[in-house]
Amino acid sequence: QIEISRSLMKFYIAKEHKGHSQIELLTGVHGMYQNPIKDSLIKTVDTIEKSDAVLVPHDAYYFSKYPEYLEYLNEIAKFKLIVFSDRGDFPKKPRIKNSFALRTSINPGESGVRKILVPYNVKTLEDIPIRAWIERPTISFVGFLPNISIGRVFKTFQNAPINPILGNGALVRRISHNRFKKLNLDYISLHRSAYGAILDPSQNQSKEREEYLDSIVRSDLVLAPRGDANQSARFYETLSAGRIPLIPDTRVRFPGVDLDWTFVLKFPLFGCHLEQQILFYWNCMSKDSYIEKQQEIRRMFLEHLEYNIFMEKLFNLSLGQFKECGFKLNNFSIK
Repeated sequence: QIEISRSLMKFYIAKEHKGHSQIELLTGVHGMYQNPIKDSLIKTVDTIEKSDAVLVPHDAYYFSKYPEYLEYLNEIAKFKLIVFSDRGDFPKKPRIKNSFALRTSINPGESGVRKILVPYNVKTLEDIPIRAWIERPTISFVGFLPNISIGRVFKTFQNAPINPILGNGALVRRISHNRFKKLNLDYISLHRSAYGAILDPSQNQSKEREEYLDSIVRSDLVLAPRGDANQSARFYETLSAGRIPLIPDTRVRFPGVDLDWTFVLKFPLFGCHLEQQILFYWNCMSKDSYIEKQQEIRRMFLEHLEYNIFMEKLFNLSLGQFKECGFKLNNFSIK
């Protein structure tokens, strides 16, 4: 494990590519249903010479399409570590030597080397009431069920060529949902035609958000399958509410924090005995231990996986510790 150091890493901010927005770490701008971003999560310096590493001010979604900008970054990479955000659902994976990518997910079959997993920034649901243990748990899934389009299938093959099923978020969601519909358990489900955290005038987002939050209030377990990325914002929202996430096993990886991830209930995408598996897990708890588990899950999120907390701890590592994080995914501690 890596123990945290006392000094912030120092970053030089690479030049901008005009016409593209900067990453939220620099602007402080946050999206819908996200926590505000704290100031000064990273320490910046005014020259490359004073820096430990160089931070690219744009996400790879924008800058990876410009060869001259990639050439500029590769020149810097000859003598400084490059750190960049590549957090889209379908990562661009730009070829930059001596670089680390900040990612929200790793696809099945993909190497985690030179990638550091970070949590999604979600609005913390810590005010949702704790649930009392009941004999049979209530499960919910309220969200987007994307179509299995040709474009999505093509992108899946690009990102997970040897795992075409586990790598297809639309397929995983539909298979998972259909499996839970058939169980003899209380299953709350509402389907959306679009992702709910993007401003869309065709959606009644206030009503849909209210329905989503109500489903979590009424749930013990929340189905949190991958999206186009091999992770979901719903997973972190579930933790912040103190609920137990149900994860279809798509070889999902979690941010490299030294935590006991056994509170996450994984299940195979295919196979029998799903209901028995869930009930066995559920019946191992008592009324008191269920309340304690919810409190512990919520506390764990607030102390380790809330976006600001995680990023602040990550950038408090020394350069050597930071590099070790990128070479030993899920094998370090940033307590």
